[in-house]
Amino acid sequence: MIKSMTAYASAEKTVDDIKATIEIRSYNSRHIDMFIRTPSSFQFMEDKLKELISARIARGRLEIRLQIEDRSNEAAALEIDEARTNALMAIFEQLNSKYKLKDEITLDTLLNAGGIIKPVEKSPKEEMIWLVVKDCTLLALEDLEAMRRTEGDFIASDFRQRLNFISDCLVQIKKRIRLSVGAISAAADRPDCGVDPKHCRA
Repeated sequence: MIKSMTAYASAEKTVDDIKATIEIRSYNSRHIDMFIRTPSSFQFMEDKLKELISARIARGRLEIRLQIEDRSNEAAALEIDEARTNALMAIFEQLNSKYKLKDEITLDTLLNAGGIIKPVEKSPKEEMIWLVVKDCTLLALEDLEAMRRTEGDFIASDFRQRLNFISDCLVQIKKRIRLSVGAISAAADRPDCGVDPKHCRA
């Protein structure tokens, strides 16, 4: 079976609050080459993705783009960075004292300084997220392989048509050669043709 090397597939998988979306593009290449783009916080999955994909595809240049969304309340939770807030309070008080300032330290003062609010430290979800990404990737690979087979069937059909055309042309050429040789031979049999018969009848 012929498979095209050029194909595109995408898939989406959502489990609970985790959503994974993957796009795979394949191009012609003698070897398996993968270029994977993942969110910076999920780069630990790149090796797993390479292992999963290389088990299904033996050759080709693959460009893979993975997106992951964690929609859980836990992912959106925020908390006060107490260490930074305390440090800011201390430095503002020091500034007031040293330079005889009378400015009050307000919430706006702290917020403008930045960094006093941070995301809540989340418990590890790596294994759960990987399972969602794995299922999503397998769905995309199935579509990719289906497209490669479809394109391969089209290429094979095109080859067969071209070969059949060439075969028909050869048949016609052989017929014309026989007709031409026959015509020359018939002409050579006439005494007035001026052609030496031994040159016409090999």
